[in-house]
Amino acid sequence: MNTAASFSANQGGSQKVLLRRVVIRVFLVCAWLLLGVYLFITYRAHTILLDNNKGIPEKAISPLSRIRIQIDNQKPIELAPNERDKVMVVGRTHRIIVTETGQTSPLVEKTISLAIGPDIYLLSVPALVAGSEEALTPFVQEIVRPKEEETPPSESAPF
Repeated sequence: MNTAASFSANQGGSQKVLLRRVVIRVFLVCAWLLLGVYLFITYRAHTILLDNNKGIPEKAISPLSRIRIQIDNQKPIELAPNERDKVMVVGRTHRIIVTETGQTSPLVEKTISLAIGPDIYLLSVPALVAGSEEALTPFVQEIVRPKEEETPPSESAPF
């Protein structure tokens, strides 16, 4: 009879151990998922197209003369009027400093925040210097496929 009593007591302890293991495993899976989401949000890479063209068409902002743009602590990029360049950034918040070439005081120094969704952003530097809120926009590339010309079916089948 002692063996049956110890078996039932052991069964109850086994259920507690099993429940504890399941709870720990669920907790670890949730912790890994939260860590993955955090790393995705924090270290998401984006491409920013730096554009020194007319700016926003509605406002007709003219391109700036030779300028130097520095994003975060990266190497500065020089742009002439009507030029465009790209820079890769990691994270959501970035500091942009725009100066005229040969000058030390910046034209504008601004911090921007990027959304998680779009991969590529277009930054209109003349609009940024003018203080426009529309200086940074998601870049959408439309793929235009040429229409296939209809070819008449051949009268003699190749097979």
